[in-house]
Amino acid sequence: SYTFGYAVAAEEAFPFLVATEIAISRPPVLTINAGVPGYNSVQELEYLRELLDRFEVDRVLLSYVINDAEPAPNFPLHPDTRFRHCNSWIWERSKPAINVLAKAVVGDRELFERKEVMPNPDPLDGFAPERREWYDSRAAIDEMAALCADRQIPFHLVILPSFIMTLDDSYPYTLIHERVMSWGKELGVPTLDLLALFHGLDVREHSVPGDGHPNAAAHRMIAAAIRRHLAEAR
Repeated sequence: SYTFGYAVAAEEAFPFLVATEIAISRPPVLTINAGVPGYNSVQELEYLRELLDRFEVDRVLLSYVINDAEPAPNFPLHPDTRFRHCNSWIWERSKPAINVLAKAVVGDRELFERKEVMPNPDPLDGFAPERREWYDSRAAIDEMAALCADRQIPFHLVILPSFIMTLDDSYPYTLIHERVMSWGKELGVPTLDLLALFHGLDVREHSVPGDGHPNAAAHRMIAAAIRRHLAEAR
């Protein structure tokens, strides 16, 4: 939804503005805003497959938001998706009850980790070492990069901060930024983390009031930073 430009005009969203920024010093380019509110990394991968088959694409830029590892919240997950990491859905659904009983024996911890894919109250939960949500997100980005490499299309990764959090040293999602940055380095993908760009700024001046999405001013900053990143990566 950040890329889509939720709560701002289409011409104020950063994908459109990137083209405007580039046109200042180079011939005009056409950008395709492929942002879909609610999509996670796995869904973005499937959408990218479709776009690469439909259009002659010169460059792909994926913007990553802190909840992109989470299952899509706007429709129920198919059982094949929900239980794809599980040996048995019956066993998986039995774990909570068994863990309650096991705690009485082994102490205050869960004996059997949950492998069922399901939304987390906090996106940080999906990045715990034993969880599968971050693994699926990482695998999807890996495949996106491979799809582009097969077609000799440059692929870039940009990490956007959460605009519902205070953008200072108390910002709680630094771990996610660091983890996704490491993915980019491992894949050899040019990666830009925009947390530093907004660090110390008043989030109220850069988000839609009462909504939490980046406002037009934030989109302008994002577009300018992406334009500089693309120029440096050439």
